[in-house]
Amino acid sequence: MCRRKRRNPNRIREARRHSGVSTLKIASALGICRDTVYRWERGETLFSSSVLLNLGDIFGVTCDWLVCRSDDPYKTVDEVGIRSVESNLDIGI
Repeated sequence: MCRRKRRNPNRIREARRHSGVSTLKIASALGICRDTVYRWERGETLFSSSVLLNLGDIFGVTCDWLVCRSDDPYKTVDEVGIRSVESNLDIGI
């Protein structure tokens, strides 16, 4: 999983740099302050689930990858083995 999980529980900076999009453009697209994007990238503040969905759409990656629940930016946790987790929890899904 995400090696940086201890320092920063998300990959927003990595996704932004890879896509070549500035923090100003992200902030503008989401209708927020540029400093907020910086705080997310540094793991200083949390973002809402709706923002997470928008960031996934902007970068073309899954939300699972953005929050370090998956190592593949194009596969959801469900696709990489959530069923085995459910059977271990014995929740009967």
